[in-house]
Amino acid sequence: MKREYHSIGTKIIAFSLTLIIGLLVFMSVAYAKMGRLSDEYRILMHDIVAISNVNSTVDEMLDDFEEYLTLKTTDSLNRFNSKYDELYQLINSMSIVFYTEEEQVIYKNINSQLLSFNAEMDSAIRASRGRNPYETRVHYEVGKNIVGQMKESISALILVHAALSEEIYNELVAGAERLQSMMITFLTALAGASALIAFRFSKSLVHPLEQLTDHVSRVFMKEDNLTPVKVEANDEIGILAGGFNSMLTRIEVYIQELKYKSKIEGELQNKEMENLKIKNLKIKNLLDQTNMLALQSQINPHFLYNTLSCIAQTAMLEDANDTYTLLITVSDMMRYNLISLDRQSTIGQEIENVKRYFYIQKARYRERLNYQINIETPELRKFEIPRLTVQPFVENSIIHGLENSENEGIVLIRVFEADGRVCIEITDNGVGMDAQTRSELLGETGKKGHTTGIGVRNVVERLRLYYRNYDIIRIESAPGVGTKITFLLPKTGKNDN
Repeated sequence: MKREYHSIGTKIIAFSLTLIIGLLVFMSVAYAKMGRLSDEYRILMHDIVAISNVNSTVDEMLDDFEEYLTLKTTDSLNRFNSKYDELYQLINSMSIVFYTEEEQVIYKNINSQLLSFNAEMDSAIRASRGRNPYETRVHYEVGKNIVGQMKESISALILVHAALSEEIYNELVAGAERLQSMMITFLTALAGASALIAFRFSKSLVHPLEQLTDHVSRVFMKEDNLTPVKVEANDEIGILAGGFNSMLTRIEVYIQELKYKSKIEGELQNKEMENLKIKNLKIKNLLDQTNMLALQSQINPHFLYNTLSCIAQTAMLEDANDTYTLLITVSDMMRYNLISLDRQSTIGQEIENVKRYFYIQKARYRERLNYQINIETPELRKFEIPRLTVQPFVENSIIHGLENSENEGIVLIRVFEADGRVCIEITDNGVGMDAQTRSELLGETGKKGHTTGIGVRNVVERLRLYYRNYDIIRIESAPGVGTKITFLLPKTGKNDN
């Protein structure tokens, strides 16, 4: 019979919910009980404080009236009247529950005494205004005696009410003690139940795990011959044990397959060794051929460079000075370009190579081409950059920007520092380009330059690898307004490899 599945998560949730619900029920009952006790105690204290406030207000009212009789000021009379109104409202709006007839009689006496006191004070005020000091003093003394009687009544009311409230207070204390006992009993029962449930829950988890880990240890210590493990569990541990048994079966099959493959590989190894010797011989022949081609690719440019030098010497002997200078310039430019690209150059060396290129192009375009180079500080000439960085972009400006323009072509090169970077700015007044052409210019994979064979894309990729920075060049251009190319070369972060 298939056992019902209960996940570990379900067991944990059930245990947690049982504990939480028990605590919530207990806290709700305790909170309600404590709230009721607190309300009753607050009402008791409020009654006593309210009666005491009447006593203090009576004293303040009598002091204000004495000040009026002495100083005859309107302020003191107004304060007296205000205190009387406040006392009257306080006495007649009390929300106190009087439990006995004695309390009610005292409360009515206080009301009557307050009215009698007010009548005597009115008579004293009229006598004072009538300039009759004797009658004023008589009414004041009578009122003062009434205040004394009122204070005695208030004190008596406080004593009677406090004595009657003692029973309520005792009930509050007894209720708090019962609540405390109930809390202790409930928490003890809840702790015991939680411990019992936790023990049974941990046992249902730990015992199957111990079975599984013991069997796994025996398998990997080679004390067991890949026999399946038997675990009595209807949760994830049971699933894990079933997966482990499946793994053991697959391992057994895999071992048999390895033995068979090892036998086949042993038979093929001898044949492969013979084939490997033949392949190594062929690879050696291919490497020799490759080295020969590489040597030939170096001989041709050197032969051309030597030939140009020879022609230049002949032009000098024939007094063809312009031709001599042009040939020497081309020869120097070729010699600079023949140096390996993995060798570093400086901005100064790059600018000198660009000047040679401008000299050669001016021999073709004459007055149609002019250029200007500005290096902000002499120190920037010593800044190292990859070889053949500037010339391919100058060449691109002349070939694509100025060659198709009917106006005088101007190329401006400016080297300066900005935001911790060395900037090389190349500006021309050629035909410009649209956004699509700018994207194609940076993405012309495999397209070579006209003079050096180094394309713009090649330069961009080398700079990004060298400086480990993708934002290394910016192109600003629009049709009919020329082009500005700016290199943003960091002073740090070079890739020396």
